[in-house]
Amino acid sequence: MEEFSDVEINDQAFCAVFPNFYSWAGWARIVFRFRPNGSDPESCIMDATLLAPWPKDTPKPAPAPIHYLGPDQSWCEAPELAMLARIIDQDCLNLPKVQAGLKSKKPPYIWYSAYQEGKIRHFHENWEKWTGLDG
Repeated sequence: MEEFSDVEINDQAFCAVFPNFYSWAGWARIVFRFRPNGSDPESCIMDATLLAPWPKDTPKPAPAPIHYLGPDQSWCEAPELAMLARIIDQDCLNLPKVQAGLKSKKPPYIWYSAYQEGKIRHFHENWEKWTGLDG
């Protein structure tokens, strides 16, 4: 393990690229991306990707085919995710309760990072002003 930094070993939490792209830190190969599902605020599209290092002198294989799952399918129906599929299934069981909790909390919004989100809010305020969308 000496080739890894302390952060890579101890901080195996998400490294978020705000607001919807999460790669597991360090030596883990997992990347999650969340995208809007049209204009439906009750759902989203979640991508799970496993990455792998590749030897420099070896030709890379063709990209893996995309495997789409329906909203009611188990992640275990994507065998290419191996054990990760069971973990995602387990996490997804919690989502309805998390969603209900988010809807019932006061105040009704969440700030994950006041500083980072403040920069985004400032950008959108200026964007609306510059484009005449501020009404």
